[in-house]
Amino acid sequence: MFNKSRTWVFIGFIGLIVLGLVLIAAPAFTPVQTPSSLSSFSSTATSSASSDVPYPEVIRVTVDNAHAAQESKQAVFVDVRTTEQYAERHIPGALSMPLSTFEEQLSELNPDQWIITYCS
Repeated sequence: MFNKSRTWVFIGFIGLIVLGLVLIAAPAFTPVQTPSSLSSFSSTATSSASSDVPYPEVIRVTVDNAHAAQESKQAVFVDVRTTEQYAERHIPGALSMPLSTFEEQLSELNPDQWIITYCS
């Protein structure tokens, strides 16, 4: 026969799993303040509040937003890997500014442009 108390335990268990998944995924959907120049991309830009991420105040750009920015030419991409890694593969049109020389080359960038750095 069907046991009602087992059914409620099962439903409660499933509910806890769903609640746990929602709590784990919630930070990924937290709205973030972004500069007005990024307003068309702000709905999916994220910041990292985690203490294990360096510079948590820096806005993280999703792959989709980066691709859209590249297609619309609204951003300058800067590859901060070594010149050898850049030579192997890079985003078309990206500038090569290895971290070892980044500060020296920083003046080459226009601070009024949206600059997206990447290293992978």
